[in-house]
Amino acid sequence: MGNRNIPGRHVLGLVVGVALSLTAVTAAHAFNFADFISRTAGSQSLVKQVMVNGIDISKNPLGKATGFVVQIEARSRQGSKEFHQCLGVAVLADVVLGAGHCLAKARHVTVKFIRTVTPLNFETIEAKDFAVRIPASGANMTMHSDVDMAFAHEHHDFAVILLKKPSTIAAPIPVVPMGFKVTGGGYPGPDFHAFGYRRNESFVIQKQLDYTTFKFPIRIATADHWFRARTTADELICEGDSGAPVTVSGEDVGIRGRNTHFLVGFLVSASTETKELKNFEAALKQWGKVEDIPRCGHSFTFMDVRYELDWIHERLKEMDPANPRLIPVHPAGT
Repeated sequence: MGNRNIPGRHVLGLVVGVALSLTAVTAAHAFNFADFISRTAGSQSLVKQVMVNGIDISKNPLGKATGFVVQIEARSRQGSKEFHQCLGVAVLADVVLGAGHCLAKARHVTVKFIRTVTPLNFETIEAKDFAVRIPASGANMTMHSDVDMAFAHEHHDFAVILLKKPSTIAAPIPVVPMGFKVTGGGYPGPDFHAFGYRRNESFVIQKQLDYTTFKFPIRIATADHWFRARTTADELICEGDSGAPVTVSGEDVGIRGRNTHFLVGFLVSASTETKELKNFEAALKQWGKVEDIPRCGHSFTFMDVRYELDWIHERLKEMDPANPRLIPVHPAGT
């Protein structure tokens, strides 16, 4: 197949994926944590069906999605035509978060911010520096089955990227309040949102971004920061979109009555579950080899970014001691 510039076996993807970014937040007005939760729990499901034909990201009713979903390209050397392609979230105009395993072997990283959705057109900025946090064992985390869950508490899969210059088009979003509970919110519970590449029936990434929703994630018993979730209907999670963010909606800090996205975390592994292709021969023709066809299923895992904020801030201070950055967090409950 040659240099296809597509996600490799060491990156995770989803048929309708996830990706986020963050904006600086100030306490423009006082409001409490309970108010944030009540507004979140009342949100409506945004997606009817998404397996192949998701909803165009530009039509997201909460807006700004095109400003915080970013594409990360990780190369073994500058100028290489081959790269791992992942998604990520711009937490500041010059800071991006993503999945650690995507950048584990990278020596040169570029980040692409979305100018237009159809067709995809980007503002591309090189990384000034980046740091990766992955299991000390170097375990492959792209599939949930590859991790010994008895040691899940030791597994972290995060990357922080400092760009050479701020993006001129980024619209970052803040992290959810520190008191927000990912599980145990009761019925009907908040809608969690996921963003990512559209794929065709052969699981090949298309030049468009879509979004979907899911509900009721479950905390992994041996790790406070790690959660398992399941899509609904025909939605599938595949290898290929590591770092795609998970968000919930809540009231905008600056504008009362307007809901927007808040970052919970991002995808790090697909499940062992697989789903048969509708047309295996067509997929094989597209991908070239059976082992290159992404494994897809309804289950996946994501990590809560709040457990990594100290590590992220320490790395950013090391990268630029004269101008240390802090990732914005929703002020409710703080």
